[in-house]
Amino acid sequence: MIQSVQQERRSAGKHRLSESDDTAKAFGNAPIKRIRGGGSEDDDEELYDEAAFVEDEMDEPENSEDDTMEPETTSDVADTAVNFDDLSPQQLKRWARPPVPQSAFDSSKADVHLQWLDIDMISGEPLSQNPNLTKKRVVGATEGEVPVIRIYGVTDKGNSIVAFIHGYTPYAYFALPEGYELKYDDVREKNNKLGKIRDIMNDRLIRAKTQRSKNFSADGNLVQGVQYIEDCKSIMGYSTAHTKFLKVYLQMPTLVPALKRIMEEGMTLPGITAMTGVTQKHQWEDGGGAAYQPFECNVPFVLRCMIDEDICGAGWLTLPMGTYAIRNSKTTNCQFESSLCLEKF
Repeated sequence: MIQSVQQERRSAGKHRLSESDDTAKAFGNAPIKRIRGGGSEDDDEELYDEAAFVEDEMDEPENSEDDTMEPETTSDVADTAVNFDDLSPQQLKRWARPPVPQSAFDSSKADVHLQWLDIDMISGEPLSQNPNLTKKRVVGATEGEVPVIRIYGVTDKGNSIVAFIHGYTPYAYFALPEGYELKYDDVREKNNKLGKIRDIMNDRLIRAKTQRSKNFSADGNLVQGVQYIEDCKSIMGYSTAHTKFLKVYLQMPTLVPALKRIMEEGMTLPGITAMTGVTQKHQWEDGGGAAYQPFECNVPFVLRCMIDEDICGAGWLTLPMGTYAIRNSKTTNCQFESSLCLEKF
């Protein structure tokens, strides 16, 4: 586990899925969150595949001693099953959801308040423009495949809705070896070195994915950005050996396990040098590079979003007026669908 030295205050009441102008400027100004644990060597890639849930097979019933027993009839099941064709118009009207008010289709007129009931992740294409017309850029990846969080719920008017949340970027932490740091004289030099580190990680990740799958083709940058964290420390086992980290933002959550293996195997990164008085480690001289211990690499993507954004189960959320757009072509059975950018990393 890692904990920020200065923790930001959490707001009470309804949560607003809105934009933050400060955090949209650069990765370097992203707010530091609590880091909740390190990764292990046995992490499974399926942790990051939100669709890879397979139901357990039911055990086969034991054979009865009487093999001649007649199979049970399904008359009881048929009697209790609901046949919607037999419902009267009065019954259908009673249980039907109310029609969607016309004001709900105009995002510039009112907020949308919803109580969410389910959440998942899908892969999709990035938005061509930000639904919030006051923002010029689309947060997150702007090309290739991107993660999209779907939040299903019911509005305060009783209408079913699903919100497609764009812009929440997967990330992982990697601790610098004890006694090492990223040396720089000014912000420009720091950003230059972090850019070189991002390029090296991106090339290594593309090479690793290509070797594992011949059909793999990189569409866009797999590594979106790298941030240098200096005000966090590891509290796992009450050890403070790790105090400096690289926070790596990736294109998709499924890339986290691959990058974790690469960083554990060792990598030589520019600008990472020993602090004054620290003896140079041999693993830096053997050509393989130093190993970077992973942290928070086993947190499922949807759960990470809920933690970072303070989203509690079955809670109320607000889509602020003017920040969302109604989707013209529906892909679910909800009464209406909306898209918005979450400008918060």
